[in-house]
Amino acid sequence: MTSETRETWEAMMNTETDKTWAVTMVWSNGTETVTVHGLTGWEALIVGQERIIETVMSGEAAVSDEQRDQFAHDRNKYRETGTGYDLYAREVTA
Repeated sequence: MTSETRETWEAMMNTETDKTWAVTMVWSNGTETVTVHGLTGWEALIVGQERIIETVMSGEAAVSDEQRDQFAHDRNKYRETGTGYDLYAREVTA
Protein backbone atom coordinates (compact mmCIF):
# COMPACT_ATOMS: atom_id res chain seq x y z
CA MET A 1 0.00 0.00 0.00
CA THR A 2 1.50 3.35 -0.97
CA SER A 3 1.61 6.12 1.61
CA GLU A 4 -0.94 8.11 -0.41
CA THR A 5 -3.31 5.14 -0.56
CA ARG A 6 -2.85 4.49 3.15
CA GLU A 7 -3.59 8.13 4.01
CA THR A 8 -6.77 8.03 1.91
CA TRP A 9 -7.79 4.74 3.51
CA GLU A 10 -7.12 5.99 7.05
CA ALA A 11 -9.06 9.20 6.38
CA MET A 12 -12.01 7.18 5.09
CA MET A 13 -11.95 4.81 8.08
CA ASN A 14 -11.84 7.73 10.54
CA THR A 15 -14.48 9.91 8.86
CA GLU A 16 -17.43 10.54 11.13
CA THR A 17 -20.06 11.11 8.47
CA ASP A 18 -23.31 9.37 7.78
CA LYS A 19 -21.92 6.36 5.91
CA THR A 20 -23.19 2.86 5.34
CA TRP A 21 -20.70 0.01 5.57
CA ALA A 22 -20.86 -3.61 4.47
CA VAL A 23 -18.85 -5.61 7.00
CA THR A 24 -17.82 -9.11 5.95
CA MET A 25 -16.23 -11.83 8.03
CA VAL A 26 -14.51 -14.68 6.18
CA TRP A 27 -13.58 -17.87 7.99
CA SER A 28 -12.15 -21.13 6.70
CA ASN A 29 -15.39 -22.48 5.24
CA GLY A 30 -17.86 -19.59 5.16
CA THR A 31 -18.62 -15.89 4.98
CA GLU A 32 -21.23 -13.59 6.46
CA THR A 33 -21.94 -9.92 5.73
CA VAL A 34 -23.94 -7.33 7.65
CA THR A 35 -24.72 -3.70 6.92
CA VAL A 36 -23.90 -1.02 9.49
CA HIS A 37 -24.99 2.62 9.15
CA GLY A 38 -23.91 5.91 10.66
CA LEU A 39 -20.50 4.98 12.05
CA THR A 40 -16.87 5.46 11.14
CA GLY A 41 -15.21 2.56 9.37
CA TRP A 42 -13.42 1.47 12.53
CA GLU A 43 -16.62 1.54 14.55
CA ALA A 44 -18.41 -0.35 11.77
CA LEU A 45 -15.79 -3.11 11.94
CA ILE A 46 -16.34 -3.56 15.67
CA VAL A 47 -20.14 -3.42 15.54
CA GLY A 48 -20.27 -5.54 12.39
CA GLN A 49 -18.04 -8.20 13.90
CA GLU A 50 -20.27 -8.47 16.97
CA ARG A 51 -23.42 -8.67 14.83
CA ILE A 52 -21.90 -11.38 12.65
CA ILE A 53 -20.85 -13.43 15.67
CA GLU A 54 -24.34 -13.09 17.11
CA THR A 55 -26.17 -14.04 13.90
CA VAL A 56 -23.91 -16.99 13.08
CA MET A 57 -23.91 -18.44 16.58
CA SER A 58 -27.66 -17.92 17.13
CA GLY A 59 -28.58 -19.72 13.93
CA GLU A 60 -30.00 -16.63 12.24
CA ALA A 61 -27.32 -16.62 9.53
CA ALA A 62 -27.83 -18.78 6.46
CA VAL A 63 -24.91 -21.10 7.19
CA SER A 64 -24.81 -24.86 7.64
CA ASP A 65 -24.17 -26.55 10.98
CA GLU A 66 -20.74 -27.53 9.67
CA GLN A 67 -19.97 -23.88 8.84
CA ARG A 68 -21.23 -22.77 12.26
CA ASP A 69 -19.04 -25.37 14.01
CA GLN A 70 -16.01 -24.26 11.96
CA PHE A 71 -16.84 -20.62 12.74
CA ALA A 72 -16.77 -21.40 16.47
CA HIS A 73 -13.45 -23.22 16.04
CA ASP A 74 -11.93 -20.36 14.01
CA ARG A 75 -13.23 -17.81 16.53
CA ASN A 76 -11.51 -19.67 19.37
CA LYS A 77 -8.33 -19.84 17.29
CA TYR A 78 -8.57 -16.07 16.74
CA ARG A 79 -8.85 -15.48 20.49
CA GLU A 80 -5.75 -17.59 21.11
CA THR A 81 -3.52 -16.59 18.19
CA GLY A 82 -4.99 -13.51 16.49
CA THR A 83 -5.57 -15.52 13.32
CA GLY A 84 -8.54 -17.59 12.20
CA TYR A 85 -10.74 -15.26 10.23
CA ASP A 86 -10.60 -12.04 8.21
CA LEU A 87 -12.80 -9.00 8.66
CA TYR A 88 -13.44 -6.40 5.98
CA ALA A 89 -15.43 -3.17 5.74
CA ARG A 90 -16.31 -1.38 2.55
CA GLU A 91 -18.34 1.76 2.11
CA VAL A 92 -21.67 1.13 0.42
CA THR A 93 -22.64 3.83 -2.05
CA ALA A 94 -26.13 4.53 -3.27
